[in-house]
Amino acid sequence: KSYPTEVLRYVEDMGKMSDGYVLVGDSKSKLYAVFTSTGDVVIPFSIPLVRSGRSIPKFYNGVIPAKLTQNNKSFFAVLNTRGEMVKQLKDVTELGENFVDGYVPAFKAIPLSATRRKVVLRYYDTTGKEVLPNLWQDVTGTIGMLQEMRPFCDGLSCYYDYKTRRYGYFDKTGKIVV
Repeated sequence: KSYPTEVLRYVEDMGKMSDGYVLVGDSKSKLYAVFTSTGDVVIPFSIPLVRSGRSIPKFYNGVIPAKLTQNNKSFFAVLNTRGEMVKQLKDVTELGENFVDGYVPAFKAIPLSATRRKVVLRYYDTTGKEVLPNLWQDVTGTIGMLQEMRPFCDGLSCYYDYKTRRYGYFDKTGKIVV
């Protein structure tokens, strides 16, 4: 499908091409579309992506971590290149902007009672599954923003310890080595 020029003139937001796809935002409808590197439309302007300070996510192995809105409620999910939800990430309050080497960090709220909750750091893979349990942390009461994943180099990736406010390194199995 192609769009007439009058529709495309409202394009104000464009992500970076990755995996042969790019997200494109329309200022009139406030919705996003997915285009291929050849300019073909995979998904018309129908994705209710929430930006609010977030960059436009890049595709990684055909998926993106996304903040969406539906019925005036925001939530986080993993979307594929067809705009389909791979998995909604339940109780996630903040999600990294991009997958890095297949992982994205998130803050998740775990209810303890009707009025109390614990905030934990979790890592998700491209299927929306929680992974790397050695790196999970209770971050309740810590001050700081979610730190993005770092790419692996020589088999190690840097991570941030919210309690000690220090960086360390983990291997591809999630084992902390430094």
